Amino acid sequence: MLTGCYGSAYAQVLLNPSFDDSGSTEEEPMAWVRWGEGFRRVTDWKPIHSGAGQLGYDHTAVSQGGNCGIWQDVVGVQAGKKYKISLYVMADKVEGARLPPNTLELRLEHADNGQQSLLESKMIPMITLPTDGKWQEVSIEGTTPSDSLRFLMVMTPLDGENRGGKFKFDDVKVELVP
Repeated sequence: MLTGCYGSAYAQVLLNPSFDDSGSTEEEPMAWVRWGEGFRRVTDWKPIHSGAGQLGYDHTAVSQGGNCGIWQDVVGVQAGKKYKISLYVMADKVEGARLPPNTLELRLEHADNGQQSLLESKMIPMITLPTDGKWQEVSIEGTTPSDSLRFLMVMTPLDGENRGGKFKFDDVKVELVP
């Protein structure tokens, strides 16, 4: 009985979904894998949606080309099930001649013969996010054909020198869609 209850709750798990816990450094969120410049765990950017930390992206701090991102494999997923992954994002105002990043891509992948394959992708033009000081919920859904599911957030920075804006991310949630 306990195993069944544990298994059911465990089927919808991302570790450290609120970015409260740090990894090997304070800027590295435990259980998440980062690449490129931009994403880092922050505790001093306000407001925080919940907990003690959040994921931050400072567009002015990005100096290299190419995208950056963060990902984690969802624990306990089952083939043929549909999952919804949502999170909260807040965009600060970008002032003057500065511009926000091009896009944030929410991506779902699954393992296919040892290789990651795209399942679903949702592109969010960063200029469309409200800068009203309120948290916005964004989400992506997909049905995985295997017992694996990877959630990725991929930021595509603006080319050039006039990058601007800070973006906060918090409280990633996985739900089984009936």
